[in-house]
Amino acid sequence: MVPYEHPSIIFGNWGVLDGQKFSNGSLASGIVSSPRNVLSNPRGGTASMSCPGGSFDVLSLYMTPAWPKGSNMQVILVGSYGDGPDTTVTLQLVGSSAGPPTIFESELLVFRNIDKLTFTPITTS
Repeated sequence: MVPYEHPSIIFGNWGVLDGQKFSNGSLASGIVSSPRNVLSNPRGGTASMSCPGGSFDVLSLYMTPAWPKGSNMQVILVGSYGDGPDTTVTLQLVGSSAGPPTIFESELLVFRNIDKLTFTPITTS
């Protein structure tokens, strides 16, 4: 696992993997373009993105759980800017080792001009 890096954004508890190297298909189903990299939350805990001294917009996310088919999962996203109020969105995912990732766009319209976003996964079955 290689830590993901960007010059303006700090990623906490994220890593980059070659999705094709996993024969069980759970990470391979997360590939949406070339190269075959997938951004992964390796230990399933809360992960974050922050931009100290700046801000960012979340326009879309492709997400898929790395659990066996039929496992349900929620991801709770909490975005904020400075000391302002938190905005929370809960996304529902159904596990599938063969299906494509789900793209979320309209659900994320509230995450504009934020400086921090946390991702908390919760397995529901």
